[in-house]
Amino acid sequence: MELAVITSSEFFENENEIIIQLFEHGLLRLHLRKPDADLAAVEILLQQIPTAFHAKIILHQYPEMLDEYNVGGFHINRHQFENRKTIQQKIKTTQSFSISTHTFEEIKIHQEFDYYFISPIFDSISKHGYHAAFDKHEIEMGLKENKHKKIFALGGVNAVNIAALKKMGFNGAALLGTIWESHHPIKSFINIQQKINEVVE
Repeated sequence: MELAVITSSEFFENENEIIIQLFEHGLLRLHLRKPDADLAAVEILLQQIPTAFHAKIILHQYPEMLDEYNVGGFHINRHQFENRKTIQQKIKTTQSFSISTHTFEEIKIHQEFDYYFISPIFDSISKHGYHAAFDKHEIEMGLKENKHKKIFALGGVNAVNIAALKKMGFNGAALLGTIWESHHPIKSFINIQQKINEVVE
């Protein structure tokens, strides 16, 4: 089961250093999401991260950056959906193309993506009042109907419930609040990794 980390929506001091440490501790996929930031600010953060890690970074904005930086791919949301064909044309064969969804039906309909985020699976940690949208049966059926697609659970994922996600059959989980609202982001990430490894298949 693979872990992805989504950046905090706001910039903060030493953010690049924590991101580098996450990569050094085995993170394979960092989603660089700064919804209110301009292009220059996003580029500054990216440039503060060694190029050796850029192939593990997935952009959420500014698809024009795909031409200049050797990043891992691009992730779209519902607001960018109408422009997906234009963005997809910029994707290189070595890069991934992914999307955020809120129903399993969306995943079933759209075939052109390499993997899918679906949320909220649990009550959100970072968005207060954003509650789980699925019961266990809906998740089991949704995963069964989309068994050939790579699906990441998003929303309220933490060290307590990560094992349940793996047992349900999710291919991965995306972490946000459990990392950035922690006093020790690296320890939180390592703890979740360990919980995954403890799960017996």
